Amino acid sequence: METTSVFSVLLIDTWTGLRLVSILMAFLYFLFSLLVVTEVDRMTETVETDSKGVLRNLALANVALAVFVTVLFIGFFFDASQILYFLHLSGKR
Repeated sequence: METTSVFSVLLIDTWTGLRLVSILMAFLYFLFSLLVVTEVDRMTETVETDSKGVLRNLALANVALAVFVTVLFIGFFFDASQILYFLHLSGKR
């Protein structure tokens, strides 16, 4: 009995699948960091503390780190020629 992977069912090779999953996870981390910012804002409105600025700055630093990680993954897994080729193809309708 032959086993098949999810990537072979989707007709992409394993390396490309791992790259796409990694970028998807980095993007989900970015969305989660935005959720953290909204929750910190809501918390600081509800609970009166002296550290409102510190908490907000930490949440914004988390967003900056998430953007950096996402861009780093895209740059690491795809070189510039692949990105430009994809953008060129997506521009044709």
